[in-house]
Amino acid sequence: MTKTFQAVGFTEIDVQPFYRANDYFAFFIPAFIIVTLYENVCRWLNLRALASGFVISARKPLDSTHG
Repeated sequence: MTKTFQAVGFTEIDVQPFYRANDYFAFFIPAFIIVTLYENVCRWLNLRALASGFVISARKPLDSTHG
């Protein structure tokens, strides 16, 4: 996603991984515990590719032709 944002002119790109998919399994406690443990290990090892989502913030400079 960083490369895509850069390709269209965004700067100051910050990508934060999100590891909280366990809420989807709250109805079944064994699955909830397994997913929670899995996500905590992924967060601890910084396995960004295995995150359940991402929060991306970026800034796009004003185009001088439209100023």
